[in-house]
Amino acid sequence: MEELGQRLGLKEATAYELVAKGHFDVVDVLGKRRVTKERFERWYASQTDYRTVEDQELDADIMASTYGLPEMARMLGVHRQTIYYIVANEDFELIKVGRYKRATKESFEKWYHNQTRYQLAEDRQERS
Repeated sequence: MEELGQRLGLKEATAYELVAKGHFDVVDVLGKRRVTKERFERWYASQTDYRTVEDQELDADIMASTYGLPEMARMLGVHRQTIYYIVANEDFELIKVGRYKRATKESFEKWYHNQTRYQLAEDRQERS
């Protein structure tokens, strides 16, 4: 279970909880409980709540070049539902990270400069 926890960047207790929930086939090897690789890969591909340490590192690069939709709502000072509507009806490049959609900063900037209805907080302050 220690290796499972390390691979997912989890505490060992959390890894044991996942095993206890029956997500994995477990075998005993030399007195240690091991998760079968095939079952781990199948489980990992079917869920979005946990990310391997390697995927978390890749996600960090994506996070740096994108905005989350709640983050965009705060930037524009609008309700989150408004952002969901805008993203659904405008031309944003979206990337899925886990279960969340994120808009590339480039597509946000392009949209922002081609519209006049919404303003970033700093633009609202300049015009006040």
